[in-house]
Amino acid sequence: MGASLLYGDPVVKDIERWCLRKGRRGAIEPVLAVLFFNTDTAAEDYVRIKAHVAAKAGVGYWVYEMSPKATSSQVQAQVRELNQNNHIHGILIQRPLPEHLNEPKIMGTIDTEKHIEQYCGGERSDIAADALSRLLAKYGRRRDLYQSTIHIVGFGNIITDNFVSHMKRQYPWVSVSPNLPGKTDDTKGADREAVLVSELHRGPGYIRTDMIPQGTRTIIDFGFYSTEKDGIVGDVDHTVFEEDGLAIAPTPGGVLPILLWLMMERTIRARRLVTKAEWHGCCVCQ
Repeated sequence: MGASLLYGDPVVKDIERWCLRKGRRGAIEPVLAVLFFNTDTAAEDYVRIKAHVAAKAGVGYWVYEMSPKATSSQVQAQVRELNQNNHIHGILIQRPLPEHLNEPKIMGTIDTEKHIEQYCGGERSDIAADALSRLLAKYGRRRDLYQSTIHIVGFGNIITDNFVSHMKRQYPWVSVSPNLPGKTDDTKGADREAVLVSELHRGPGYIRTDMIPQGTRTIIDFGFYSTEKDGIVGDVDHTVFEEDGLAIAPTPGGVLPILLWLMMERTIRARRLVTKAEWHGCCVCQ
């Protein structure tokens, strides 16, 4: 029988319908500005993928390319310009950033109304945590996040400090580690089932069946590798898919497609906040 695979397509279709219904209302086109550093072909490919989704969602897509040698001050100055442009409603800084840049300071420069990765409708909400929650809810498994120990392992473009903070605020039992917990680790919560959320950067298919923590029933794979042999793969080895009793959000096809569409949904939601603030800033007195 094997594992149940949790694909993001049903969630993507819901978001796409919402975007098409809401995005074209009114005379103002929602616009997402993407700031990126052309460090390799993968960065260019990801910009093009987002452009394709934006076109389907009816969202304007403005790309701002910066030199990988730019300083943190230069990047912050560019972000401030985007903040002040009332035609732009959402801002996304494509990661990974060049290593010499101060990522927390740069990300903190984005206005909260336009910061679609960390806010939604002006409220603090990590986009990856939102995507994870929506996926599990679609499959009737969102309660797993409240009833299970959530093991967050690794760190990167998706598992960020903001993601971890969101998960700890929202759910009662969250552990965070750079490594997989051992089979007998966390004996304090051994009576609970476990959700494993992974972005390990240990190589494609690193997680094998004998490495899965005790009690794990759900695996969320945020790993992403482009290989010549197997194409796009994640942290989880495909032999794990043969295990009965598991539910796996795989790479490709799990949470990651939802992230792309949430960028568009959040830009459309941000349009209302930005345009509302613009109107409030206008003096109509004669």
